[in-house]
Amino acid sequence: MLILLAIHSLSAQTANVPALPPTVSTTRFITGRSTFDRQTPSRTTDVEIVIRGPAGVLWQGSLRVSEQGRQSNWSQSRSEPPSADCPAAPNQFGSEPEMLSLSLLPRETDGEDTFVINIKWARRDGRGCDGLRTVELRQTVALPERETVALTADGGLRVELRRRS
Repeated sequence: MLILLAIHSLSAQTANVPALPPTVSTTRFITGRSTFDRQTPSRTTDVEIVIRGPAGVLWQGSLRVSEQGRQSNWSQSRSEPPSADCPAAPNQFGSEPEMLSLSLLPRETDGEDTFVINIKWARRDGRGCDGLRTVELRQTVALPERETVALTADGGLRVELRRRS
């Protein structure tokens, strides 16, 4: 009985204690050298891109890129059965693949707007029935507004980037 009186006495004393204010927190991300606040609206910029192979344009278009360190991606792929003049080979998986992918990741380096570009290109060999050629380009480039930057890679791969304002 004495314990019940003590509990009742404590609950009566804490009834007049004001509640603590609610806790408010923000999430911050650290990307490269910049710190970005999730509550700040993200600014975006469009980058016009032309990807060329030896036979001409592989892809042309624009990619919207956030200035808050988020990667933007584009890709296309195709897989078809081999042509009739290619006999089935033991190492052949029954298709002729082609693939092109692109990613852009914005970075801020010493106050300069830079982008990490990554392009992967896979295509049939063209000299036989079971060959596959791949090229990958990964490079960090400065890309000021309204300027064009051109990059070249193996296999005749060429990329042009132009950042809109």
